[in-house]
Amino acid sequence: MFLSVIGSIQLFDLVWVTTTGGPTHSTETMAVTMFQFGFKRYQMGYASAISVAMFLISMVFSLLYQRYALRRDLQGAVTSAGGRR
Repeated sequence: MFLSVIGSIQLFDLVWVTTTGGPTHSTETMAVTMFQFGFKRYQMGYASAISVAMFLISMVFSLLYQRYALRRDLQGAVTSAGGRR
């Protein structure tokens, strides 16, 4: 699930080749929007803001997933204080 969400945020090539964003932007992703603003409209500042937003969304999602996975892995662990039994 984690890789699917991160991959969908960064999806560009399949959408660009098949529909170029689709009729009335119906299949446009954040990566396609970033490309269009950066290289078609020459608004590099807006395109870089979109890339920062994509990075932050990916970072937050990955940190939340890591916290969930780490908690799940540590629940079954039996540890003792100071190494004594």
